[in-house]
Amino acid sequence: RLDAELRVQASVIPIAWVVDARLSELNMPVTLIWGEHDGLLPLDYAETLQSKIAGSRLRVIAGAAHSPHRQRAGDFATVLLEETT
Repeated sequence: RLDAELRVQASVIPIAWVVDARLSELNMPVTLIWGEHDGLLPLDYAETLQSKIAGSRLRVIAGAAHSPHRQRAGDFATVLLEETT
């Protein structure tokens, strides 16, 4: 399992560099929904992303890891409703 996680991290990092460079260009409402215990992309990464997107919001799903939409589906749905209505 650890090998698989490291391969995923290695494939995500170069993409992140490209994406990070353009985040300040976003001119629309952005809400980042993150798992509190995400081991693949830790919460401090979400905070960094948020700081690069003007006016963005960060919503953290307590007790969730990398897949809050699966691990805390009800909480995730609540956040989606709050952010879209």
